[in-house]
Amino acid sequence: MDSLDDVVKSVSSMGEYIQSVAILANNERAKKLSKKLSFYGADRFVEIGRMAVRKHGTPHDGTRGLSELLRWVSLSRNDLEIDWQVGALWEKYDKNSDGFDFLPNSARDNMTLNRLKAIYKTVKNRSPLLSKRYKDIEFEDFKSFRAVPFLSGDDYKKYLPPSGEGILTDDISKSGYIFSSGGTTGKPKSVYRTTIEQHFNTVRIGKGLALSVFDENDTVANLLFAGNLWASFVSFNQSLEHTGCTILPIAGNHPMEEIVKSLVMFKANAIITIPSVLLSVAEYVEKNSISLKIDKVATGGEHLFKEAKDYLSKVLGITKFASTGYTTNDTGTIGYQCEHLSGTFHHVHEDLHFVEILDIDTNEPVKSGSIGKIVVTNLQRTLMPTIRYEVGDVGRWVDMECKCGRKTRIFELLGRSDDIVIIGGGNITPEVISAAIYPFETLSSHFQMLINLNNHKDELTVQIEAKDENFKDISNDVKNVILNTSKELNIMSKEGLISEVVVKILKPNSIKRNVKTGKIQLIVDERKI
Repeated sequence: MDSLDDVVKSVSSMGEYIQSVAILANNERAKKLSKKLSFYGADRFVEIGRMAVRKHGTPHDGTRGLSELLRWVSLSRNDLEIDWQVGALWEKYDKNSDGFDFLPNSARDNMTLNRLKAIYKTVKNRSPLLSKRYKDIEFEDFKSFRAVPFLSGDDYKKYLPPSGEGILTDDISKSGYIFSSGGTTGKPKSVYRTTIEQHFNTVRIGKGLALSVFDENDTVANLLFAGNLWASFVSFNQSLEHTGCTILPIAGNHPMEEIVKSLVMFKANAIITIPSVLLSVAEYVEKNSISLKIDKVATGGEHLFKEAKDYLSKVLGITKFASTGYTTNDTGTIGYQCEHLSGTFHHVHEDLHFVEILDIDTNEPVKSGSIGKIVVTNLQRTLMPTIRYEVGDVGRWVDMECKCGRKTRIFELLGRSDDIVIIGGGNITPEVISAAIYPFETLSSHFQMLINLNNHKDELTVQIEAKDENFKDISNDVKNVILNTSKELNIMSKEGLISEVVVKILKPNSIKRNVKTGKIQLIVDERKI
């Protein structure tokens, strides 16, 4: 034959039997020949000597013939559908894989109930403590599931290593992660996740970031705090991989001069961090007349108030504010935002958590629009079970159809349900102040925490009553003890992420009491969202 075109014509009658073809030609010629041969039936083209080497996802010799000899049969049972496709956890998040989110409520609820039963059975069989608690408790539906007792933060502190044992279902020496809360009250909670559980969680955090704010065109600086067994920096680095962005793992607990230098040097256009760090970046940029333009930010851990948003937009030019998602160290990520939700509104990660919003007094489910405490059950984690865990936040269900088309339920996160205040990203409790006051014999046990904004930063003022009218001002001594008691507060103060902590010693009975009960309101948060 005189040319390759003649060869193509000569095999045209045998096209239905041809699958793989090796071509010896330059790229342009190979493209033209493969296109012609594909019209006759060939569907795999390789270089000479590569016909026996298969690349993932390509057809291969024999599959066409084999398909004619096979009859595909499927087995669909709820018990088989509750398991997770582990292999998918390690792949990049794909919006086209969100089929579960678009199913009607009845279909999603059916899958959730079966997953709930499976995780409960596993935990009941393998957790020493929960095996005893759940011994005589079974459930068949969501209503009877409410007979299962709550887990609390105190349970985790008491029955998890290194403080105790009983909750974990397996040996912690196996592959995985150990994280820790900040230990605001002096006794941190440890968190244990297998490697697969960690990645399952970060894929879903990444899902929210990809749907709401970041994409492949962004260079995102991770300015969350790193080290000290904290989960956020590690988890969000992994999560950002699923957005396609370029990642700058800088960390927010470094000198601001170094942080801003890296932002400018590597041309960051986006940041993920807590509001306090973000405000410190803006203040440093403004003070030193640095040219830095940030288009997008995702923040979490504390409220980003309107006044602060206006300031950040003016100094850094930020046009897009988003949430990092509703995530806790104990449970993992609970809620996410899509491109149509903002502020305190989130979709539930229903393929990861079963969420209940319950009346604070009766523990019965609240109606849509009514405020209740948030209780979550993780449907995937077995090493450290999260079964009906009281997160400590309040929220409400919101009846709305999201423009994104997802059917996963929407809730509004409204804040803490207990006496905890978020200052500069740290959870500060009255117990911290009480512990700091105790050693001082001249001070009473009556105190109040006032939270305000001072030049865009959170400011904590602690008012303490003295025991006697004629008291010595020991406010500086008390302040030092408070900072030494609270690790988070100490770090935030040293890094300039919050305004200086103020301590005021007052005369007896100076703090306002409730006229009916005589009680002092421990926390007065005067910040406005």
